[in-house]
Amino acid sequence: MPDADLPGDAWDSGPTAGDELSVVGVAADDVLNVRTGPGVGFPVVEELEPLGSAEATGRGRLVDGGVWVEVTGAEATGWAYVRYLAYLGDVTDVTSELRGLGALPSGTDLADLARAVADLRSAGASGEVRPQVVVVDGPHLGDLGEVTVDVTGMADDSVLGVRLHVFAQPEGSTFFVRTVEQTVLCARGVDAGLCV
Repeated sequence: MPDADLPGDAWDSGPTAGDELSVVGVAADDVLNVRTGPGVGFPVVEELEPLGSAEATGRGRLVDGGVWVEVTGAEATGWAYVRYLAYLGDVTDVTSELRGLGALPSGTDLADLARAVADLRSAGASGEVRPQVVVVDGPHLGDLGEVTVDVTGMADDSVLGVRLHVFAQPEGSTFFVRTVEQTVLCARGVDAGLCV
């Protein structure tokens, strides 16, 4: 669809054509809709999974105060709301860092345990708005329990949030955090694994 036929105004602040964007903040039982145009009134042409990705075309629109970007998924090219897209930064083991903030949580429900880890991780977040925590994958049970949460809404203009992959050791009916891997979710891009 030509720019002249699209609602809103052109938005040229990124992402650029060819950038790989990952879906973030979408619940494990939901999808990110890619639409024929920038807005919820346009038909859906593809659904991206919570851990999915798409390639930016370089086009963006500011519609009713929200930014939409055009992306190409596995099946179609269309528009997605930028709040649910990010660049993936470095992956690091933050287990020791979290232990330094207090005792690692334990619990009988893996999703609740991951939310408690996210609360511990964001305990020092500044600002009046608390980060949003969404379970994006799992829980999965095996030798270890696994669950992944996205923590978004951090008070930083380059860091959208973090993705926490929590591994927990089951002992009876209780899970104890064993390891936490963190992936930084970047809003504007990544250079050498760091948000720009």
